[in-house]
Amino acid sequence: MVYIILSLLSSAMLTLFSKDITYNMIKRTGPLILNYRGRMIPTALGIILLPATSLSVSFLYFFPTANKTHLTAFLLLLYGMAFIGLTDDLLGERQVKGIKAHLIQLMSGHMTTGAFKALLGIGIALLACLSIYSDIYALALNVFIIALSANFMNLFDLRPGRCLKVFWLMTAIAVVFAPGHIGSILFILPLVIASIVYFPLDASEAGMLGDTGANMLGAAVGWAIVVSWPQSYKYIYLMGVVMAHLLAEHYSFSALIEHSRVLSAIDRMGRER
Repeated sequence: MVYIILSLLSSAMLTLFSKDITYNMIKRTGPLILNYRGRMIPTALGIILLPATSLSVSFLYFFPTANKTHLTAFLLLLYGMAFIGLTDDLLGERQVKGIKAHLIQLMSGHMTTGAFKALLGIGIALLACLSIYSDIYALALNVFIIALSANFMNLFDLRPGRCLKVFWLMTAIAVVFAPGHIGSILFILPLVIASIVYFPLDASEAGMLGDTGANMLGAAVGWAIVVSWPQSYKYIYLMGVVMAHLLAEHYSFSALIEHSRVLSAIDRMGRER
């Protein structure tokens, strides 16, 4: 238990210590993006979560029942997905949106940064899953759970704090449907703590997580599901994520949220307005 407490405390303290100086670095040198109100703000702020989370997870290696293979693969995912997202934040083609649009461009012989990010994401997910799966069908299932979870989170980084709230909700769902396996997904808790400490920066519209953060958060939830859920639950989850992507091709999640009184109220919690 002491290592869990040390992990969570170190995550909170390291994020608190580093978030402002890292933010100032990104604001000074990093990519900028127009937010939903037309303000030019820094993006890729998700990188703030990475150092504190990765260092804090190292304490869990000393936890008696810790699965070191899962922890190592989790860290690989965090760094890999953050790097892939950062590439898109720096070089992203904003005029091409949606999986369908990227696929059309790819089929016509034009590689978009979004398609490149997706291919790299599948590759990173494959490397992580190869550490625990050898069956080709189980491997494919779990790779797509991680890759689509990462992209799913990207769909919500459109308003201050929204992506983080979806991350917390999905983490709670991952824990609830992991009966008897909660100890195997302790690795996600330092990231949850880091994201809570970071939240005011995002909610105040000072900057955006960007693909750097959204990819990382989504992949973390995907990995928690991969290592803890039974196979039948995984199929249901995968179908749900696929349906969400299909829905996003035809409808705006922002519009759907704003048309719901309850969802709109939750969406605005913690925001300046």
